[in-house]
Amino acid sequence: QLKERLKQEGLFSKNRAIPPFVHTIAIVTSATSAALQDMLKVAKKRWPLVKIYVINTLVQGKEAAEQLVKAIKIADSLNADVIVVARGGGSLEDLWCFNEEIVAKAIFAAKTPIVSAIGHEIDYVISDFVADLRAPTPSATMEMILPDKAEVLQTLDSMQEQMQRVIATKLALKKQELLHIQHSLQQFSPTKKIAFYLQELKNTKEMLQQAVNVQLERKVQEVKHLAQQLQLAFASKKSLPFFAQVVQNNHPVSLQALQEGDEFELQDMHYRIRAKVVKKDAL
Repeated sequence: QLKERLKQEGLFSKNRAIPPFVHTIAIVTSATSAALQDMLKVAKKRWPLVKIYVINTLVQGKEAAEQLVKAIKIADSLNADVIVVARGGGSLEDLWCFNEEIVAKAIFAAKTPIVSAIGHEIDYVISDFVADLRAPTPSATMEMILPDKAEVLQTLDSMQEQMQRVIATKLALKKQELLHIQHSLQQFSPTKKIAFYLQELKNTKEMLQQAVNVQLERKVQEVKHLAQQLQLAFASKKSLPFFAQVVQNNHPVSLQALQEGDEFELQDMHYRIRAKVVKKDAL
């Protein structure tokens, strides 16, 4: 009848979420109970970082209900992540204080999420329905609300490996981007452009020098030819009538320089005759 009445009053509908990572726990139980030692042992094994407050109270007898209400209020004032109301197994009479209406209303009024861990798995009391979570046993409570450090460490190792792979991939990508940027800077840098234009200037200078040398050589040859013609003209003007200049390879030569078989030219002011030495005799 009490259960049905409390249900109608809405005491079973409140649901405060248990945090995924519990840092502090307030345990409302007997400080000398075996259930507390079991919970502390499991908590130390699973998650040694957790901070635990123990609020000592009676968990059976006529005065237990009032002490439980006071202990729950104290636990609720500690700003813990979760409150565990716990007791080991016993008879229905031993667990009866957890069926009291004042205990149920104290659990409902608390702002902190509450786990009810009373008796064994087959034992049900009113506090199980009012609490935000029911644990089959006190020690099972710690397994339900605390992470397993071995699993967390394994998860962290996996995350670290994944993070290292991601970082290595990103570093390799950024390194390639940096090399590409450096190559682009080298290609389009002012120093590169200056070197390119200097090389072009050098090539143009060499080409111009070659062209000038060719032109100079051509003009030199033209001047030589004109000089020879001028020399021949002057020589022809100085020559007497019926006399001609002996020329070989565009150069005036003496008869003494000619040998049998040589080809030469005879030039005066008006004519040029090609001839060949047939015979040479000294006078």
